[in-house]
Amino acid sequence: MLIFSESQIQAFQDDRFDQLCDWLPAHLRTHFAPQVGAMDAAALRALIDQSVARARQIGTTKTETTCQYVHLRVLFGEGFEGLDWVADTLARSNLKGDAMMGRLTELAHSALEQEEAAE
Repeated sequence: MLIFSESQIQAFQDDRFDQLCDWLPAHLRTHFAPQVGAMDAAALRALIDQSVARARQIGTTKTETTCQYVHLRVLFGEGFEGLDWVADTLARSNLKGDAMMGRLTELAHSALEQEEAAE
């Protein structure tokens, strides 16, 4: 049986998130071209680094849910966390980390559907 120390686990997680940050620029340019197409490489990397750091502060542990946060930040802009539905969700003490991101993603889908219906 292998036993890993907290520092070893943290090193594995850091490496995984570093790989995610390296993968995200091409992914975002492919799938979110209207939102990031005009950004230069440095600005896009800054957005990614800030978003990944914030997702980890929220408590995400999976690259998938961290990526979801990046997607939401790209779709809704820098003021994403200032939106009422986001701020209310982040203020809930009963939701943490990946569960929080799941709820934010659900609410984002609803918000985008409402926006489309209004157009």
